[in-house]
Amino acid sequence: MQNMSEARYVDQIDDLLFLFQQAQVPLDCLPDLIPQGPFELVKILREPLRSQDQWADWIRQEVRYGPTISDFAHTTVVIPLYRLWHPFMQGHLAAFSMDPSFLDGRVEVMYVVDDPSIEHQILNWAGIYLHDCPYPVRIVSLIHNFGFGMACNIGVNAVQTERVVLMNSDVMPVRPGWLETMRTIWASNPTALLSGILLYDNYTVQHAGMTLAFSGSRRSPIPCNIHTMKGVSLKQFLKDSSSDDLIDVYALTGALLAFNRDLFLGLGGFDPIFGRGDFEDLDLSLRWKEKTGALLISQTVLMVHLERQTMNVLDSEKRQWQERFNACCLLHLNEQIQQSAEDGWS
Repeated sequence: MQNMSEARYVDQIDDLLFLFQQAQVPLDCLPDLIPQGPFELVKILREPLRSQDQWADWIRQEVRYGPTISDFAHTTVVIPLYRLWHPFMQGHLAAFSMDPSFLDGRVEVMYVVDDPSIEHQILNWAGIYLHDCPYPVRIVSLIHNFGFGMACNIGVNAVQTERVVLMNSDVMPVRPGWLETMRTIWASNPTALLSGILLYDNYTVQHAGMTLAFSGSRRSPIPCNIHTMKGVSLKQFLKDSSSDDLIDVYALTGALLAFNRDLFLGLGGFDPIFGRGDFEDLDLSLRWKEKTGALLISQTVLMVHLERQTMNVLDSEKRQWQERFNACCLLHLNEQIQQSAEDGWS
């Protein structure tokens, strides 16, 4: 087995999918081929990434800005960065600086730089604009690109607070107070996995929970994430929704997740098998619901999600192959999804 510092898992998966393409394997045939060896191969390749004892070793450096974090700190907001970063960090600085929850030293913002090519730019910018930041910031740089799920895992492992909020870099709060709302919910739902309503920039719903569906065929089902109420105006959604703030859902998006750090790590975090990303959130949701607690959305936590802007730098055909591959991995990893597939085609 090659040393993971020399052979990155995400590159190994890219190479595997490239070989399928070079062999002119139709994308629709991929679900038939995955169980015949490739799935067992990628389980072996991803295994070194699951060792939590090594996660701290994959941090190249970390730099702190702003005030010293309080001894009574309770929450860390973990934000992975890949390629596009400048407009998002500027937006966070403006939004968090206007939120009283961030200004007493008890909330730290951690950026996980999962892209060495942007590290120097980020640190130069941070040295200027975060020097007098009114809240504690920690920038953690990884030794190489690990992919979304592993960047989150390494970041959460480095957190020093009990509570964590995982947030995509392209997610922005609509208004202050959202973190205090989540803290209130945590008080009565300590084992829950939490999220909020994610909106497009025109204030239509992007995410209010996910359900599971299947494309493909009975012989080769392909799991699909379905975002319920997607495209509905926020006003109409809130009018038609339950009067209770909390919604119990089937699954949550990885774009915004709040949880107890030790519970997340106890589940193993995101499964590294999903590489650059897609379906790791559905997998985590189902494992969390089975072993840990409820999946809840607060209708008063509103965020704008500039969906997939950080991923537009990748070739669309490459993304399509990665998504299909991850969907197939999810099916073969999770017995609950296998049963749902059988029930759906029966």
